[in-house]
Amino acid sequence: MDPLPGKNKCLSLVYTCGSNSEMRVFYGDASQGQKWTLTSGLLTEQPQWVTVAAAHWSDKHSPNLRIHAVVYGMTQVIDRAVYDRLYEYLAKEEGIYISNDLFGGDSWYGVTKSAAIVYEVDGQMKSMGGVEGEKVSWVT
Repeated sequence: MDPLPGKNKCLSLVYTCGSNSEMRVFYGDASQGQKWTLTSGLLTEQPQWVTVAAAHWSDKHSPNLRIHAVVYGMTQVIDRAVYDRLYEYLAKEEGIYISNDLFGGDSWYGVTKSAAIVYEVDGQMKSMGGVEGEKVSWVT
């Protein structure tokens, strides 16, 4: 059952591949019925929607927390200020409202966006997600 009938959909994946376990992010407009093929080959051999996970920052106050990737709408978020805000919420285990303000702007104008966050707590990978306007909680 479609939880958002009549709304555009974005498929986002965060995955590792290759001998160096490079973390990659894939996102694509799933409402167009496209078919994508992802391989473990070089990044230059991937579809244009595959990028290296951009999060190279950890929280200096909470070394047991690490946000690996954030996708909002059709964009991988790479703004350090967004990550700093998310780290503040995660450290306090405080829920977040999915919004353009939180994620640094409207990445898909006129479309209700979803967010996906892949993070790590004490070495355990976690994920959370939600739809614009929802309040979501961290899994810790």
